[in-house]
Amino acid sequence: MNVATPAKGARAVEQAYDYLKNAILSGEFAARMHLREGAIATQLGLSRTPVREAFRRLGAEGWLEITPNAGVKVAEWSPRDIEEVFEVRMLIESRVAGRAAQRATEAQIERLRALAEQMSAMADCPVDQVLDERSTVNAEFHELLVEAAGSQRLKRLLDLVVEIPMVKWVFGSYQPAEIRRSAAHHHEIVAALEAHDAEWASAAMKSHILSAHHAVMRRLRQLDSAPNQDQ
Repeated sequence: MNVATPAKGARAVEQAYDYLKNAILSGEFAARMHLREGAIATQLGLSRTPVREAFRRLGAEGWLEITPNAGVKVAEWSPRDIEEVFEVRMLIESRVAGRAAQRATEAQIERLRALAEQMSAMADCPVDQVLDERSTVNAEFHELLVEAAGSQRLKRLLDLVVEIPMVKWVFGSYQPAEIRRSAAHHHEIVAALEAHDAEWASAAMKSHILSAHHAVMRRLRQLDSAPNQDQ
């Protein structure tokens, strides 16, 4: 009888967790889609136990809905859920920016400036042509701010909200003027860090998050009002 060691068991759980989370983020597993433990275990070449544990973790984080006797399905985010996410992001990320203004090194500020310039250079490009690149550069900018803030606790809190699927298409929700405004926000945040002005950095980040919130909510309203294409 083969018994998995704790290390192997932990790796199997992480494999299942990463696969499921990435599939949700990419849209492969859409909202309200039912997931079958056995099918996923077979697909990944794992036993059902690590998949069950991955389900449990993702359920606790809000990615999945687990109902006794009804199975597991991908969670659907309501407008109120999204409102709350942006409220939390604004609180945490404004604090991150303020701390970064007091702690960022010259090298970190230079890298943040370079990333802000990359986003400005893409501001007038068609959204669909640079969406992936812009999202990657934006993610690095915000991750570097968290690093500069020097708080693992804030990082852990932020990790719980910034990877929600709708955040992945924030840039896809932007209109041209909003893309340019977002790029300008990044430059303003860098300027606040250069001035070591925590209050300014915090205020600039709040404006940045509020702008993203507005774009996402507008897109959701458009989707809700679109005619049903089902046959």
